Amino acid sequence: MGVTETVARFVATATLDSFPSAVIERARLCLLDTLGVAVAGAETTAARLTRGYARRVFLPGPATVLGTGWGLRAEGAALANGVSASALDMDDGHRVALAPRGEDNMVGHCAGHPGAVVISAALAAAEEAGATGATFLASILVAYEVGIRISAARRIPIVLENATGNWGAYAAALAAAKVHALDPRAIMEALGLAGSFGPNPQARVTFRSMPMVKESIGWSVVSGLASTALAAQGFTGLETILDDPRAFSPTLFGDLGHRHLILQGYFKPYAACRMAHAAVDAVLRLLDKHGLRQSEVREVVVRTSHKGTMLDNPRPSSLEGAQYSVPFCIAVALHTGAIDPETLHEGMLDDPVIRAMADRVRLVLDPVQAERPELERGFPVKNRAEVVVRTRGAEHVECVEHPRGDPENPLTPQEVREKFRRLTRRCWDPERTAAIMATVERLEQVTHIAELSWLLPPNLATATPCPANGKGKK
Repeated sequence: MGVTETVARFVATATLDSFPSAVIERARLCLLDTLGVAVAGAETTAARLTRGYARRVFLPGPATVLGTGWGLRAEGAALANGVSASALDMDDGHRVALAPRGEDNMVGHCAGHPGAVVISAALAAAEEAGATGATFLASILVAYEVGIRISAARRIPIVLENATGNWGAYAAALAAAKVHALDPRAIMEALGLAGSFGPNPQARVTFRSMPMVKESIGWSVVSGLASTALAAQGFTGLETILDDPRAFSPTLFGDLGHRHLILQGYFKPYAACRMAHAAVDAVLRLLDKHGLRQSEVREVVVRTSHKGTMLDNPRPSSLEGAQYSVPFCIAVALHTGAIDPETLHEGMLDDPVIRAMADRVRLVLDPVQAERPELERGFPVKNRAEVVVRTRGAEHVECVEHPRGDPENPLTPQEVREKFRRLTRRCWDPERTAAIMATVERLEQVTHIAELSWLLPPNLATATPCPANGKGKK
């Protein structure tokens, strides 16, 4: 049996009973986390532009467009939600090594953000199909487990690009296939179509001028849903797409159903590129330890990996650029004590205090990593940073090996839930938020996804305005 058929049979036959309770609980947290970052991200320019496009192109339908009171057909809602979920750069991620690296130095590492893809696709498909909560939850689990493996199995020189969008279409297709109960043969066709339709950017973005497209997450979700819809109608694709060992390492699928990779992901405490988190952690620790004030800081030196030093633009011109700027993130952290949507937003880009502080942050190659090549090769799994904060009378040093949220330094379930409450307080009042969380906790007993859907439209005036002629949801 080839890899593609193995994957298809796993997706077709898995139920919630196939997963340990700890894995199911993790899926609940992933769902809450993604809903939270998508609702907060719906207020960004990238999300607003995408919603406007989706509303013009896609028909009204039952799938919720998060942050609004209206709905679209599955592809349109998933496009909007995928962009919203990734817009703040606060969505979950996975970068754990699954196997020793091959000669290309990339096989064996998942790189990317499964939640923004998987949950955007699974929610839209479940709402369109009127699925049960158990089916919705199972679709999230199978898509995480297979999507992460596909990401890690890719031989990057062959598939060209490491972005989430490159493998996200597969994960989105599988989530929808589970919701719609496709048989293994149709799932194989859906995978073949996803591999053909999914984004494969031919040029790598630069961290100094990060565009809104980021990792092509939004369109990868649309590609995946379209692939499943066509496969369900008999449209054929390359049904053995995962079987070519030149493009995908076959060894990473042998433990499918036994080793649960969703447990090895990370949740983000900060609205910034993950490569900035170790440095931000170090700065916040120093603030807490020494009671430092921004006005006292003369210089900050960040010793990090070669890749980390690329996030060095102190004067970003967009929100996306700020999320990928270590100097700017550190300046915001020193000024506000946090990196979240309320402190890192477009209105901060021209703040003279923030810009002056960012100009005093330098990124240099960590001499420890320069002397120990295994640390540099360990990127992106390992992303060490040592921060030196110099004041007029002292020098303070803090090193972070594993930033908050990593599997080695995880956020607690309570911290993830508190993040959800914090991110959604402009959209939902505390009673609505509590009702959503309670529904997610009993998702296996939900007989129709509408029990969750009807809670998702905003009920606060501070939420993203709904279009006057948008489709209302009851």
